[in-house]
Amino acid sequence: MQLRLMMTDGGPHSPETLADWTASQLIDITAATAAGMSYNEAREFRSRLEKALVQHHDMAQSAERRGLQAEGSDRLVQSMPTESYVPDAADDVMAVVNSRDADGKHVFSATIRDHFAKPEARLALERMLHEHFHENMKIERSWHAAADADHPAAKAFIAVQRDGHAHLFTGEHDPELVAAMVVNQLPGLPPVPSEG
Repeated sequence: MQLRLMMTDGGPHSPETLADWTASQLIDITAATAAGMSYNEAREFRSRLEKALVQHHDMAQSAERRGLQAEGSDRLVQSMPTESYVPDAADDVMAVVNSRDADGKHVFSATIRDHFAKPEARLALERMLHEHFHENMKIERSWHAAADADHPAAKAFIAVQRDGHAHLFTGEHDPELVAAMVVNQLPGLPPVPSEG
């Protein structure tokens, strides 16, 4: 298992940094070489994955920024629409997996293609993409909440980020806001239907 700590003290990450994070989680070069890929093949695979994922992280980040700009801190209560980005990103990952050279030969070995062809690998890929797009959007929301810290939704968002669901029971914040923030901590959930 890999652990990667990404500090956001200096502002949100670039789409390139986020794509590198996702690509590094999709292929651990050490594990890949142990599984039969050459080091160079593993590095090329990771590089192509990263390039394919930049546009998806950029779209998710840009859309979240636009949403926060248009809706303000009220957006913090809404579900994070990661499902809008996962299918195309997963398809682009699979295009990298199955890429061919100018002669029509597969660029990557059958080892990697066979792995990603498994239904459970596709599910794991989609889950990871949900988690990474969710984190991308949550970082944008964190910066927004910090800049609008007096708004009730921003206060609840910051409290849940810091102390989790404990704020459901303190009465310090609106319980409905806190409940929405707690639900928003879980990536890949379908959007909460709006009333009306």
